[in-house]
Amino acid sequence: MFNSIKGMNKKKSSDRFILGTAQLGSNYGFKKKVKTRIISNQIINEARKKNITLLDMADSYTNSIKILKKQNLKNWKICFKISHKSLLKNYRNNNFLNYFFKSLKELNINNYEYFLFHNVNSLNTKFGKRIYNILNILKKNGFIKKIGISLYAPKEIEHIIEKFQIDVVQIPLNVFDQRFLKKRLLSKLKKRNIEIHVRSIFLQGLLTLKYKDLPKKFKRFKNIFNKWENFLKTNNSNAIKESLQFIYNINEIDKIVIGFDNPKQLLELFSYVSKRNSHDYSKLKSNNLSLIDPRKW
Repeated sequence: MFNSIKGMNKKKSSDRFILGTAQLGSNYGFKKKVKTRIISNQIINEARKKNITLLDMADSYTNSIKILKKQNLKNWKICFKISHKSLLKNYRNNNFLNYFFKSLKELNINNYEYFLFHNVNSLNTKFGKRIYNILNILKKNGFIKKIGISLYAPKEIEHIIEKFQIDVVQIPLNVFDQRFLKKRLLSKLKKRNIEIHVRSIFLQGLLTLKYKDLPKKFKRFKNIFNKWENFLKTNNSNAIKESLQFIYNINEIDKIVIGFDNPKQLLELFSYVSKRNSHDYSKLKSNNLSLIDPRKW
């Protein structure tokens, strides 16, 4: 499961990152929204300087899309997630192809590197299966390179990969939420040549907060956060470095979706990408969904 330092060096650090855009103009987790277009543009430009070439977008990130439409995205590759609501609406109106090509035109790009179902349950519907077939036609014609799904829990994987030929999955993974490491699920995905992207590596910012700064509803998890803070203190480290290192140690992961509130955070992250530690993170995991699943916050 865990990668060697030598193995990690085979790939440039920047190749592993996808710039998340959820917080551009919107609140996301415990991060404050990036309020101004100027700062958003600075983040995007700084990411490009660091040779990040992929953007993670979703039609539900409406404010973010407004900002990105003003950008020159010709040199970017796009990972686009379509919501269940959009799928249903455009299926009923027999309008999906118009929706698809309009989105490409508005972003001024020729194709999507990744096109994902934002809600895996969409594939269990009649219209979802129909859209899936249309996406494969678009893929054959070069408008999509890889088709995928965004997952929230391990139980969602098995029946989907048995019924559908999926190229990529996007999953939550962090030091608290290690559910996808059980039963060698990631190895099973790799055996099927499925690309693995991870998101929420800071648990939507929660891991970067001190216990004293946590919102009141999380105070009941004192033992878990104390264990995390003691871990950081013992290893003379910090939350950003260790959250990133935890992900870097997992061999099966191909890409990491990461978002920023400002350019300084991006630069701080990159100050740690070349550092390699070998810690045991297994004792930090929690199975309490009230903590590790943001949908239950």
